[in-house]
Amino acid sequence: MKTLKWLLICISVCCLFTGNVFAVCSTGISIDIVGVFQGSGLEASYGIVGDTIVYTASVSVSALQCPVEDITASLTLPDGTPVPLPSIPDLNPGEFAVYNDIATYTINPADYGNNGAPANAVRTLGETAGTAVRESGLEEEVTGDTQYTTYIIAPQVCVTKVPVCDEAIEGVGEQVYWDITIENCGDTELELDSVTDSLLGDLTSDALAAGCSVLPPAATCSFTVGPYTFGESEDNPLINVVDANYLVVGTAFSVYDSAQAEIVLVNPDFTVSKECQTPEVLVGDDA
Repeated sequence: MKTLKWLLICISVCCLFTGNVFAVCSTGISIDIVGVFQGSGLEASYGIVGDTIVYTASVSVSALQCPVEDITASLTLPDGTPVPLPSIPDLNPGEFAVYNDIATYTINPADYGNNGAPANAVRTLGETAGTAVRESGLEEEVTGDTQYTTYIIAPQVCVTKVPVCDEAIEGVGEQVYWDITIENCGDTELELDSVTDSLLGDLTSDALAAGCSVLPPAATCSFTVGPYTFGESEDNPLINVVDANYLVVGTAFSVYDSAQAEIVLVNPDFTVSKECQTPEVLVGDDA
């Protein structure tokens, strides 16, 4: 009976202690930033020079945290420009406040190649502060911070097209081939989308067979296309254009380049018609 009494006392005390622990809230506050590209609405994880990023911020108090009063918040754009956000009187546990499209920043040429941490990136900082109120009435200052980083890339594809022949072609019936070279002349991995030619049509399968599918930076691939047989009604010079379209791996960007080749027809096929007319002979004229 005595043992049972002490057991009941222990259970009561332990339950009371446990209940008090779970009833005590923690203190804190959070701020988050999301960036999207102006126009497309796509998330601004990777961008290029000229892109404009639109920022949305949110301040929140989690369900297990104490209420927070007199909340202030601000952003600092990549160029150091401060953006104060409207103050918030209070947030209860589980509540949040959203600042939609609160600031913008356009990536400029100076941002690419910077030596910051990380390099080739723009970073927007967010800060918030307030007064947390515990159940006992005690107040405690709380702060939160975050950052949003957009990495700057410079994707580029470069195409060359050269006739496999003397650029002076005699004329009708002759055939010509072209050497096409594709180079990833940017800083980001590229994946082939399409290659087309104004004379030969779709060359995507030729490019795939030549290993042009995925090109890391500085990588090249080459292939020969043709033949093209000159007909009777060709432009002189004969000009054709190849277009290469690539997707930037891991992003929503695409890049393209085109190359033009010109062939001069030295002796194009043509027909000359000549009609001999006999002039009228009048009386008295010398024959």
